[in-house]
Amino acid sequence: VLRTATGGVRISHVSPDGEAAHAGLLVGDEVLAAQGVLLESAKQAARVVRAADGVLSLTVADDKAQIVLDKAAGEVGLTVTNVEGAHGAKSEGVRVCGIAAGGVAAKAGVELGHVIHSVNGVLVHDHRRAIEIVNAASRHVRLVVQQSTRPQVVVINPWSG
Repeated sequence: VLRTATGGVRISHVSPDGEAAHAGLLVGDEVLAAQGVLLESAKQAARVVRAADGVLSLTVADDKAQIVLDKAAGEVGLTVTNVEGAHGAKSEGVRVCGIAAGGVAAKAGVELGHVIHSVNGVLVHDHRRAIEIVNAASRHVRLVVQQSTRPQVVVINPWSG
């Protein structure tokens, strides 16, 4: 979990079969509050989550979408650049600065200006690393991209399943 420039924390790992994944959380999602408490650090987030008695209520910035690219359908056609973090902090993703017309990324809905926070479940802070992960993928590439800024509440209940 990483602190974000806007307050809150960014999810750095989601177990594929865990309750967070079942609730729809993605690597790269920004959690603004947990149990009604505004989050300001990863340590604070961990304390609030550990203290939760069974059901965990998170307020998540609802500005992310997962886009899956199929490299078998052609050239990905995606150019990205680093996003500068506030006050010299580590960047929070890479920005799409180029899209090839007719490329796989364009057809899948990736747009200029989107910020990619994770590629195949790995947080990316550098354009070189993002491209390395895309190139290493044998076929499918899962991108978590930022699109808008609307908060949403996600409830994780380990006893519901």
